[in-house]
Amino acid sequence: MNKAPDAAVIAANEKCDLFTKIDQQIRRSLIFSSGNINVSFEKNPVIQKPEAVLVKVSDELVSIRAQVRTNPISGEVINDQPIVVSTWKDDSFNLQEGCETPSDEEVASRAFNSVDEAVGYFLINIERAL
Repeated sequence: MNKAPDAAVIAANEKCDLFTKIDQQIRRSLIFSSGNINVSFEKNPVIQKPEAVLVKVSDELVSIRAQVRTNPISGEVINDQPIVVSTWKDDSFNLQEGCETPSDEEVASRAFNSVDEAVGYFLINIERAL
């Protein structure tokens, strides 16, 4: 008896596999060796592997996150820009209910389909904050 594929696991693996490529490039840059930054990784709750990194430099925050590119069941591309880099200032917004979306003035995000371009943009934003 064949078990149906678990869509959540397929999607989680896709995101984390993409993030592995992102992480490899970031680590080659040696940006994490700077003593002026705090780094934290966000793990995917389904497979407990990293899918995003958050960097804090002074009051600036920069994140890079892998998202799903394909539908985990059909394989159809549903997101042709699955890498998102976001920047914002610490305490720049206060969400009343905890579920609202901050405005574009508070959080600037840019999506990419290329690991190279996304990592380059991520690193430029960290360097600006240093």
